[in-house]
Amino acid sequence: DVFARAASLAVLCVVMLCWHIKAQPYVQSRANVFDTFALGLLACVAVLNVRNASYVSAGVVPTGPPSETSERVSIAQGVFACAPLAIACVLELLNYLGRCTSVFREKSTKS
Repeated sequence: DVFARAASLAVLCVVMLCWHIKAQPYVQSRANVFDTFALGLLACVAVLNVRNASYVSAGVVPTGPPSETSERVSIAQGVFACAPLAIACVLELLNYLGRCTSVFREKSTKS
């Protein structure tokens, strides 16, 4: 059943998020924060998917306001799915630029 799978996935994602928040498994706090953020977005996508799965499971095509809401939920899922990758790229770029500027500062202070 589509609904049962979507609901199970949502529950497991939320459980994993809660465990990760409690356990903080990584030594680096940045890694814990990023992974918590990514798991949180994954849990959001899974929970949002339960609504659409209920329509599919019941064999109902939403019309009117529910249809517009389903469209907005799909857009939100896409944003939530892409956000961790985009944020990771930006953070890595900032980290790289920070290291480059510190290297240039060290070279300029030595000369």
